[in-house]
Amino acid sequence: YSNNFAFAALHADGSVATWGHSEAGGDPGTLSSALEAEVVHVIPFHYGFTAIKSDGEVVTWGDISGFGYLWPTAATPPAQLNNITKLCSTAQAFAALTEDGTIEAWGAASYGGAEYITAPPSGSGFTDIVAGFHHFAALGEDGSIVVWGGTEQSPWADARVNAPTDDGYIQIIANGNLSFAALKDDGSITIWGVVN
Repeated sequence: YSNNFAFAALHADGSVATWGHSEAGGDPGTLSSALEAEVVHVIPFHYGFTAIKSDGEVVTWGDISGFGYLWPTAATPPAQLNNITKLCSTAQAFAALTEDGTIEAWGAASYGGAEYITAPPSGSGFTDIVAGFHHFAALGEDGSIVVWGGTEQSPWADARVNAPTDDGYIQIIANGNLSFAALKDDGSITIWGVVN
């Protein structure tokens, strides 16, 4: 796994090795002992990593603020996450989808980690999540789409603009930057975000 400045490797025995820029997760420091065994998921963000352990413990290391640039309100990682089916990240936040269809998000609020302009969705019934640079999108079992995240400092980069408000969608895709696409059950495709 890699971010902009560091690497992490998940070994078969559940341990994690890291290298690269220390402030970007290349050195987990005091958290090293938590990464010695029982890690089942690792996901990078721009300046660090998050690991989920077999007991649901969440371990996040690196610099969530982006090398000292303080984004609004960094949400504390949940103490435990169990039965994860998908984990993804924006530049500075994370979201996890669980087996019961609920979503947990944490990290910088303006990147979807907590309530800022929009809040992460509550309740259950979600079947997929994807992530762009500032935003997450979630697909509901009813075929509806919820988009959250974003920053008032960059309204031009707001991937919530023109997000679908109807339902009938069966797949969502993020380009990893500022745009999303969704496939409907009739074969049509909707795109939104920054598309030019």
